Order: sequence, then C-alpha cells, then structure tokens
Amino acid sequence: MGRAYAALGLEQYKRAKDDLDEVLAITPNAANALEWRGVALENLGDPQRALADYKAALAVNPKDEWIGERVRLLEGR
Repeated sequence: MGRAYAALGLEQYKRAKDDLDEVLAITPNAANALEWRGVALENLGDPQRALADYKAALAVNPKDEWIGERVRLLEGR
C-alpha cells in the first residue's frame, strides 16, 4: 500500500495500479486500495474501470463522500 501511495504522489499511475492489483489480490475488499486504484485508472484514461473500483469501495465504505462524488461524476450525474 505504501509503495502504491508513493507512486500516486509521484504521478506514476501504472506503477500504482500494478501495486494496488497485488494488494487487492490479497485483500479484495480493501476500500482504500480500491479508491486509490480508481484514481490511478482515471489518470490512465480508463474511467469505466475506475468507476467499478469506486463503486466497490463505496459498497465497503458507503459514508465516504469523496468516493460518492467520483461515482456521481463518472456516471454523469
């Protein structure tokens, strides 16, 4: 997680996504990993996969307003 977070901060989105894929292979419902991978995917130009990750993160953490806003934005609402 730490390496992925650092990669996001450095705008190394492919590296962050790859690291988060590994985290989610071990802990599939880690809301923060899903959220961060959504950020990486958005920045890699894959809004549909980002939306899927944000929705999964929101299912785990329904009170997270930032994730809810990303879902609304990507759905065009």
